[in-house]
Amino acid sequence: MAANMGGLNKVTILDLGMSATQEYPFRLVTPHDIKSTNSQHFRNHTSEVEVYIPPVEDAKMLGIEMDEQIKVVSQLGEITAIAKPDGHMPRGVVKIMEGTWCKDGAVNKLISALMCSYGDQAAYYDTFVKLTKIDFAK
Repeated sequence: MAANMGGLNKVTILDLGMSATQEYPFRLVTPHDIKSTNSQHFRNHTSEVEVYIPPVEDAKMLGIEMDEQIKVVSQLGEITAIAKPDGHMPRGVVKIMEGTWCKDGAVNKLISALMCSYGDQAAYYDTFVKLTKIDFAK
């Protein structure tokens, strides 16, 4: 009732917005980590950011091994991360925990500053990325 009085639709609509492309096939999700309040406990964290890839077959198709350092690349930027398995997410989705920092910047380097039309909040889950091996020979 209160939503209707505020001019909002009474029915919640899931709008997945953008879709994956051949170049950027993975939807990036950045859930809140239970071990931290936003980024306050990660700021001085010195280990690498972890990107969770489900299922492991997605990584194998790309020639990526678990615990390997890789690049996570979006249209806006890139970061390095350690590939980790996560069998609880669907294919085509990768996860980096919100608030994590890395030597070359935060996960925010990958996402836009878009605002959604619902309450002027951040437009989450409209970022697509590709995962690439790092050529250490260069």
